[in-house]
Amino acid sequence: MIELDKPLMTQIWNLNHEEYLKVVNSPHWLFVESPRFFETDLMESQSHNKWYHVPFIPLLLSAYMFYLVPSWQNFHLSTFIFTALLGVIFFSLV
Repeated sequence: MIELDKPLMTQIWNLNHEEYLKVVNSPHWLFVESPRFFETDLMESQSHNKWYHVPFIPLLLSAYMFYLVPSWQNFHLSTFIFTALLGVIFFSLV
């Protein structure tokens, strides 16, 4: 099963489907401090984020794109919606 003193990502690959579901759905994760995911310190430091870090880059890019619009007279709502949907799809895939 899972040993909490070792990184989780290396252990997850060795579980079969039933063991994985048992580990993921176990309520004990609510009471355990955040376990280590990766062996290297660099990867581990990149795996912990605050909630406000996630929308920061898309919102920053959107604000910059609005700044770049030279004239609001040629603005079409349908073009904006189409472009926004493409942006969401592209960002999700990346």
